[in-house]
Amino acid sequence: MPSQSVRVSTTTKLKTNLRGVLKLHEALKILSMPAADLRETIQGYLASNPILEEEPYKPDPETEIHDRIEYKSRSTDTEGLFTEEQIRSHEKTLRDILMEEPQLSFDDEEKTAIKEFLVGNIDDDGYLLCSAEEVAEQLEVPVDMVEEVLDCIQEAAPPGVGARNPQEALVLQIRHDMGEEDRKIAIPLVMEHYQNLKKRKIGEVAQNLGTSAEKIGELWDRISKYSLSPGANYAPKAEYITPEIQVRTMGEQLQVLPLRDGIPNITINQEYAQILKENHDDETSNYLRDKMQEAKWLIRAIDQRKKNIMRIVTEVTRVQGDFFKGNAGEIKPLTLKDIADKLRLSPSTISRAINSKYVLTSKGTFPLKHFFTGGFSNGKTMVSNLTVREMVKDICAKGCLTDKEIADEIGKQLSIRLSRRAVAQYRNDMGIPSSLERKKRPSKE
Repeated sequence: MPSQSVRVSTTTKLKTNLRGVLKLHEALKILSMPAADLRETIQGYLASNPILEEEPYKPDPETEIHDRIEYKSRSTDTEGLFTEEQIRSHEKTLRDILMEEPQLSFDDEEKTAIKEFLVGNIDDDGYLLCSAEEVAEQLEVPVDMVEEVLDCIQEAAPPGVGARNPQEALVLQIRHDMGEEDRKIAIPLVMEHYQNLKKRKIGEVAQNLGTSAEKIGELWDRISKYSLSPGANYAPKAEYITPEIQVRTMGEQLQVLPLRDGIPNITINQEYAQILKENHDDETSNYLRDKMQEAKWLIRAIDQRKKNIMRIVTEVTRVQGDFFKGNAGEIKPLTLKDIADKLRLSPSTISRAINSKYVLTSKGTFPLKHFFTGGFSNGKTMVSNLTVREMVKDICAKGCLTDKEIADEIGKQLSIRLSRRAVAQYRNDMGIPSSLERKKRPSKE
């Protein structure tokens, strides 16, 4: 008899633990959800749980949004990027596909956290927006572990997705599409002779690689059909963009306010709560008791989501105060780990909380991720990536310096170490041609 009692106790404990793990997983999903998805989720719970009911909305004139701002897709130079709300596609996104991919299920918690961080930083075109070193630093894990997980993502994802630049995207597609012999030529073709191929210098490239111009032409025709936006087919056609927080300037002070975001306010239905008090043992009461636990959990999860977002935005405004006040346009260097350390949360929690969340400011509506940017250390302070990017743009507009000369010039002005490769990356991202191509432009341009 005692052994049977132990088995029952153990089974109950396992069920309780499993229920706790599932609830934690659901809470993390709620934290990550944009406002539109959370609205749909709450409506589903309202339809299936009689204990829950929606409170009538009470308008607050102090926090009501009146101005709507023109939406400009994927602009990096225009402030006020988003309208209050747009139509959203219900198709699965690239991130959804990667998160559900069986090949990317890891038993190791660190690898799972790395995967979620990497997938969360792959944009709609399929490009990874951060380096392995940045991920390793923010999650405090080895760089080689990050590279290992990234390799798994690149292998499991649609060909080209997870690349850090267009050339890597082409290489990933070559590895997926071509046989071993063709790959031996095609990969150096892309990595070492890409610019010459774009100028159709096929004979010169063929001579350098020790093969025929016909073979180079054949491979280049195949490569030209590959996508430089490997994730574009999985990008949502449109999406709801609803700012949940407003940062308002009050003199020299900044005020952080929650906005009406269309997320229903939910509460406990008191009639069903009274039924539970009066009845304890029948089947209906057992059903309602389970639904009551679910309702209380959901209300707590949504409340915690709101508190986390408010805390994060409040801390962001402290760091980026000059930007919000309009005193300076520059975004200061800020990482997930900076905010995580200040708020005593994990970087993965911060990453989930800022995912697809938007802030209304006097300059327009911005994704919360806009205020997180890395930078370069000069030994005393950090210099923002955005500052370096703008300097590259300005120098390219004024003359035809090479990437190495630009790197040296910026490095000298800011007292930082900047590589030629970094300058080339900034230049390519902004669509600025090389110094040689700029020299060929007519002087009137």
